[in-house]
This record gives sequence, structure tokens and C-alpha cells, in this order.
Amino acid sequence: MSCAFCEFPSQLHQDHLSDMDARFELSTEALDDSYAARASPCKSSGGGCMGLDQLILQDMDGTLTGLDAAPMATVLPLTPRTDIVWAPFCDTELNGVAVGAQVCANTSVDLLEMVNLDRGAKDVKFGPLVMTPDVVEENGFEGGVLSSVGPFYASCPCGWDFSFYHILIKPDTTYYAEVMSLPENFRLRYWNPRAGESVLLEIFYPDSRGVNVFVGGAGEPDMALKLGRKPTLADPHGSHTVDAQALRLYITLEGSTESFNARQDLVVRRTPTVKLKMNIERSASRSSMPISSRRIWRSCWAFLRNALSSPRRRPGGGWHWWRCPKTRTRSCRCLVMTARHHADA
Repeated sequence: MSCAFCEFPSQLHQDHLSDMDARFELSTEALDDSYAARASPCKSSGGGCMGLDQLILQDMDGTLTGLDAAPMATVLPLTPRTDIVWAPFCDTELNGVAVGAQVCANTSVDLLEMVNLDRGAKDVKFGPLVMTPDVVEENGFEGGVLSSVGPFYASCPCGWDFSFYHILIKPDTTYYAEVMSLPENFRLRYWNPRAGESVLLEIFYPDSRGVNVFVGGAGEPDMALKLGRKPTLADPHGSHTVDAQALRLYITLEGSTESFNARQDLVVRRTPTVKLKMNIERSASRSSMPISSRRIWRSCWAFLRNALSSPRRRPGGGWHWWRCPKTRTRSCRCLVMTARHHADA
């Protein structure tokens, strides 16, 4: 479908309604004949293609499925990637007839989109994107994982965009998320128009740096969303924190009309960090000589201040000299922080 949200007419053709098998063709086995003359990951023996695996139809009034479901009935594809994980919520039959799809009554399913925003990202795949529902949480899942391999390479991928991944998720659930290579900058979009429904992502994050989260195209991050604890499903859209010990980045996403209309996207950027390493050496002949901690910290501060002002350093000897950017003199001088120099100063 070309539209993001489509409504079926109140009455469909009677012949179509009477033939259950004609309503859907969302099974990989049923579609195998369509790919008989070509190699395709969409085949039942292939790795799966996201155009089929992540397809979703939402029946709001029962005209598609014939079910009186609240808030809706959801139709999902019947593929190896979706069969196991969605089996607790869905059936593959309507009125006793196999329909070649998964029909989920009274079940809300939405799309989550993750896009790499790093330079040159359109030509690089960073997935697959794998999400595991929390096994302790009472969310209805009974095993299996949600996964997306993104766009696949064709014989000529020129002009293709490989930077995005979309995946089917159920609201009011906590997911452990992982990708093969987490981008420095990425965007999350939650295609859910229903306020009050949210998901919590626990993203594998092997980095000690923090992140800045920009909501809805804002030029500055909302610091109120940077929490000192693990977010919950009840926290506002964009609430987040980094747990360096647990290697987790926690982010809450909440549904809304603005979120569905791509006006509440979350842009996540890792905070820039400058790392400096300073070694303290002490000769054996002066091992008994005490070093003033105050002098050490004063020298550290002088070293850091001059280093960050982009001066030039002349190597050699025990003294390191910097030339000030403005005066070009040796007035910017810092003593290398060693025990011998502190003793001689």
C-alpha cells in the first residue's frame, strides 16, 4: 500500500467476502511461485524480505477480517520470521478456513523505525535489528525474537538506501534491542497514533559516553528527559538514561498523533568526549620525597588548560613549552607533572 493509514470501504464485494482464501496472499509458501524465475530472499527458503515480513494491516471496523474486535484486528504476514513470535496472539484461520496470514483479534501491532544518521549511512548496513521481549514482564509473548534485516542488496544497489530498519512491535512492552554496529547518531520513529501506549527499549550500548536526545526536530535536547534512573513505560516520550555498567541505553517511546505523523521523532546523538591520559613517574632516588597533592592538581589544571587552547608544544627535555596563540611567546608554560620536576621547582 502506498498510504501509511488506509480505510477499507464499509462493504466489500460479496464474492470476495465469501472466499476466505482470496482475502490475503501474505504467506511465503503461497508466494514462492511468484519468485520461481529469480533468486529472492522473499522465498520461504530465503532469509526473508522486509517488504513482506514487516507488513501490517489494521482492521478498525471489521470489514477486512469480519471480526468485531476492539480496539482493532491486526493482520500480519505468515512467514518464518513472524510465525513463532506472534503465534500467541494470532490465528492462521478465519471461520475454520486457512487464510495464509496471521489474524490477531484485539491486538495492537505497530511499526518502529530506526534510521542511521551517520555520514555515508545510506550505503552501509548496520543491522540486523533484533528485539527480544522482556521474559519477566507480563506482555503475552511466549518466546521468539523480533528481527529485521533491512533492505537487501540487489545486483545493482545504486541509489538504494540501506540506512533504515523497520520492525513490528506490540505496545506496552519492554524490549531488549541490539544491532550489529550501533551508529553514533540515529533516529527512532514510533508509528503509533494512540496516546497512552508506549514501549521501552533497552539498547545494547557498549560505550561509557552519554547521549543527547532531540525530540521532534528540536535544536536543543530537553535535559528534563535525561533521567538518573531507568525509565519506565509511564515516563514521557524521549525519557532516557545510559547505564555504563549494564551496557544499556534506555529510551521510552510513547504513541501519539504527532508521533504517527513523524513530528515526534527521537534523534539520538552520542555526546562528544575528550580523553586525556597523564602518567605520573617517580625516580627511585626520590621515592621518599612527599609530593603535594595541591601542586599536582594545580599542574594538572595548567596542563589541561593549555592543551585545550590549541597551543604548540616543543618536545624534548624535562620542560615542555607552549606558545600562546595570540602573543606567540613562551608565557604559556607548563611543567610536566613528574616527581622530579615537582621536587626541582
